[in-house]
Amino acid sequence: MAGIFTMQSMFAKWIGDQPDPQQGGSIDSRIIAGIRNLKKPDDKSLFSDLVALFVSTAESRIGALKEGIAQKDAKGIAIQAHTLRSGSANLGAHHMATIAGEIEELSLQSQLERCPELCDRLSAEFLKVKEALRIEVLKHEAEEASSVSVHSNEVRELEPKKKILLVEDSAVDQTIVSSVLQKDYTVTVAATAADAVYHSEKSSFDMILLDVMLPDMDGFTLCTHLRRLEKTRDIPIIFLTAKTALGDKVNGLSIGADDYIVKPFEPLELLARIQAKFTRLEALRSKTDLLLIAKGNLKVDLSSQRAYLIQDKKEMELDLTPVEFKLLSYFLQNEGAALTRDQLLEAVWGKGVNVLHRTIDKHVCSLRKKLSVEANRISTVSGMGYRFSSTY
Repeated sequence: MAGIFTMQSMFAKWIGDQPDPQQGGSIDSRIIAGIRNLKKPDDKSLFSDLVALFVSTAESRIGALKEGIAQKDAKGIAIQAHTLRSGSANLGAHHMATIAGEIEELSLQSQLERCPELCDRLSAEFLKVKEALRIEVLKHEAEEASSVSVHSNEVRELEPKKKILLVEDSAVDQTIVSSVLQKDYTVTVAATAADAVYHSEKSSFDMILLDVMLPDMDGFTLCTHLRRLEKTRDIPIIFLTAKTALGDKVNGLSIGADDYIVKPFEPLELLARIQAKFTRLEALRSKTDLLLIAKGNLKVDLSSQRAYLIQDKKEMELDLTPVEFKLLSYFLQNEGAALTRDQLLEAVWGKGVNVLHRTIDKHVCSLRKKLSVEANRISTVSGMGYRFSSTY
């Protein structure tokens, strides 16, 4: 309990130090100005906790206010409205403070008819305040994540920064992601699919971060398009989106994305995933003897993500989807082994993605057709999965 009381007293001091509410300003600007006053070296560890404390306290007060209105308890309404008015004004949420003040005044006069309507307006304004605070917390965490990454590996400062194309139409998310990455990477922002294609043709990038819900084209279609272009077909693509449905994740990974991160994300996790992807790529490229895998008349080039069928000593490139390429590569790397469908699913889509077995069967069937005369090298293991053999 001591820790809670300490935090509450510090929060009380914090809001008590805010400028006079009469100075004006928009909800967002005043809230953000107030929050940023907390950003001192000795306050950083309390930043998110204090915001969470305000949000939970306000939610509790609004809940109690609604209960008082339902019971037509004028005195109880006045108490809760007064507390909300004072706290909101100190924070800089002036619309909340004004509405709470109206409710307080009406309840003191026992005129409760308009209180339900005003309470609904108060709840709507609180959602705006809550969202502004959430965004500011994310920005704060992004700044700290970027700072941590810079100090974690000083050698990287001597190397040219890798270039990342961020395809995102939300100005808020553009700011947050750029804040996370800017000290380690050079970030170019594209707000539309058309801008993304333009930048990808004009410049070279080491990675693309792609939103799904873009104004001119959905991110899935754009990803498919980029995978067909010579210049971008081999660039790692990570979806960064608010679409959380399992079908969307499976679709994104199936069309060639390397990862799928759901918003809201943890800044340190985003940075870690990007760094891990680059680390794996660099390790793969350093092992040149493992980049080419040839079995029988089939060959895959892991560096260029291309597969070839060898006939009459000539290489003919196979037109494979990203899933088919991953399947063929895994088959060649595990020649002779009986591979279960679960092993194949994990090799293609990774862990934690719930995909039906018949999905694998569908892709294996398509791969066999494209292998033409070499199709029989992939045999079915009854009740289990598949096996690849370089000899018949």
